[in-house]
Amino acid sequence: MFKKHFIIIIAMFTLVFAYSADPKYVDVVTAKNRISALEKTNTDLNAKADSLRTEIKNLEEKNVKNTKQIEDIKSTLDKVNVRSSALYYYAKEVIDVETKKAAMDSYNKNLDLKKKLEAKKEELEKETKSNNEKIQQNTDQICDSLYKVERNTYEIRNLQASIDKTNNQTEYVNGYIKQVDSFTSEAEALLK
Repeated sequence: MFKKHFIIIIAMFTLVFAYSADPKYVDVVTAKNRISALEKTNTDLNAKADSLRTEIKNLEEKNVKNTKQIEDIKSTLDKVNVRSSALYYYAKEVIDVETKKAAMDSYNKNLDLKKKLEAKKEELEKETKSNNEKIQQNTDQICDSLYKVERNTYEIRNLQASIDKTNNQTEYVNGYIKQVDSFTSEAEALLK
């Protein structure tokens, strides 16, 4: 996990330098459309990350409950084992047929309970393991989403800088065109 986070940090560092270059001249309408698309993507990615965080929180809470239940089952299994041993011993030592049969019936019920408890414990352990794997997958997806948001944000900043540069150029050229038009009007007036 550390390795993946390290790679993401390096990639983000690279993005900073990749997008810190001088802005280029762009078609303003196209750039604004691209910015809108990137902002929508960022909104979607942030919503996805929030949803995954909620799912992680729920899975972690479930794991806490599972761990508590597993510990309770282990404690109960210890008691069941002690009682099973005692019942087995009593069943061997008792001479009375009815009492011996009752002890063996109780012993068999205890064994059945032990199997059910062990099966439940195993089920909870598998669920916890599966939850942990899902938590890791979600964490990786969150990191991926956040990386994409950062990448998009840098692209938005670069596009905005390019739009500003293009607008400044357009303003400058339009001012020059006005001067030329004014000069042309004055020159044409001399021709009359």
